[in-house]
Amino acid sequence: MYPTTRNLAWLIGLTLIIAEPALAQTIDLSPVQNLLQGIVDTITGPLGIVIGTLALIGVFLSERTRLFLGLVRPPKLIGLPIMYAMVWLFGFVLLFLWVQAWPVIVLAGLAYPALWKAADWDPNFLDVVVTALQETPPTPNRRIHGGDTYAP
Repeated sequence: MYPTTRNLAWLIGLTLIIAEPALAQTIDLSPVQNLLQGIVDTITGPLGIVIGTLALIGVFLSERTRLFLGLVRPPKLIGLPIMYAMVWLFGFVLLFLWVQAWPVIVLAGLAYPALWKAADWDPNFLDVVVTALQETPPTPNRRIHGGDTYAP
């Protein structure tokens, strides 16, 4: 037999009537209280103040150190951010395999400084171009109006 809500309510009410207020006083919570008081004393005591001060100094100085800047710097390949390097490498390797002409290698050598300058100007430039092309694709009205129109 499963207890219903009514039976459960009667059971809780009966327990509250039978239980005495002194029952709560018989439970010894001093170990828990001592533990919590020790944590509070450690955090607010001299050791806690020193740790907090060092953490605060570390936060402010970490953004200026060479180690921090080196660890949070975006990854690069051949001096280019990964996205630029992949576009450059795969683009010219595939073009070279397709046309099989050595001037493609010269073109790749000329394109490298342009990509490096673009990456220096805005490291997320290719991401912006990809997002813009995905979110605003060309419309069929392009030939009629000379541009894309998205309004109905």
